[in-house]
Amino acid sequence: MLARKMMSDFCANIINIVKNSITSKDFIDRHKYSPADFTRKSPLDFATLFTFMINLLRSSNQNELEKFFKQIKGNQMSDLEVTDSAFSQARKKLHYSA
Repeated sequence: MLARKMMSDFCANIINIVKNSITSKDFIDRHKYSPADFTRKSPLDFATLFTFMINLLRSSNQNELEKFFKQIKGNQMSDLEVTDSAFSQARKKLHYSA
């Protein structure tokens, strides 16, 4: 029981570290190609794009995008809010070092 609690706490700490990193202005500025990248309000902001990319993708990008946004937004999502093309364009702004 103690080991399970310690593992749970460890995982929660890792998640918080990653969350704080990918929402940090300094981290975002270091891992984008241009100062103009990720400045507009978009469903695919830096943190959302990063989170989507670290998921294990099992089907086409469009199917995975629909599942991902349905999961995080529930029924508030409009059909094809984020297209495969939009994902590809956003991915080009993300530096490989991230």
